[in-house]
Amino acid sequence: MSEVDVPLERTLRHPVDSGGAFAYENWRAAVDGVRSKEALEYPLFSDTRFVAEASFGPYSILNAIPDIEHTTSQVSLVLRAESHVTWSFADMSTTDTSRYHGGTECDEIASLLSLALGCRLKAGDPTRWFKLGDDPRGRPWSFRSSGRADPVPPPIGRHGVAVYPNWSDTFG
Repeated sequence: MSEVDVPLERTLRHPVDSGGAFAYENWRAAVDGVRSKEALEYPLFSDTRFVAEASFGPYSILNAIPDIEHTTSQVSLVLRAESHVTWSFADMSTTDTSRYHGGTECDEIASLLSLALGCRLKAGDPTRWFKLGDDPRGRPWSFRSSGRADPVPPPIGRHGVAVYPNWSDTFG
């Protein structure tokens, strides 16, 4: 995880307050130089074959190098999301749908990648947790809120997409 020398108070809390989606707020905090406190890795399921990796702000897209000849959806990529904000839980006494999109930060990134690359991606539950000051290789994490395995969409066909490293200049 990256560390930037910033005042201590900026590492303790960077409020999520500009009205953007959570992934956007996290990206803004990273650009503002807020130190990353932790990172999570999420499997990204797809029936597409990817041939490269990329990083965009606090998000790294790692190639899981699945079977070349696969006809079903499987873990094709891994999203490593560094956290630069302190998340807080919403006030559940009132309804606010201004930033709600039906998912979590990893779902936002998977959706944006899916749109940008023209392929199907589905984010799974986190599988590895990197905590500042802990094991630099991270710790396995099996967090399943429902207790069920990750859903796998049915295949549409065989696809191939190249993710070029220089795309970070476009999106970053």
